[in-house]
Amino acid sequence: MAAALLIPKEAIDEAMFFFGLGEKIKVLSKKYSEYKYERFCDMAEFLQVSKTVLAHRLEHLGLLERNYLIQEVQQQKGVA
Repeated sequence: MAAALLIPKEAIDEAMFFFGLGEKIKVLSKKYSEYKYERFCDMAEFLQVSKTVLAHRLEHLGLLERNYLIQEVQQQKGVA
């Protein structure tokens, strides 16, 4: 609920276009799509929200199909 207030769908639609992410992100993964991941990170910074919050909001809106963000961060930290 808070994410919906912090990041309205209209703001996300505009940011997705502005950052060249199209209408939908198929896979959010630094490993498999570094360019889109970097653009996603730029978008989160622009919207002044965390990457995790933005990823969850995109999933909720059906704009993100596969989110490997948390899994990759855990692997970097050595958490299973």
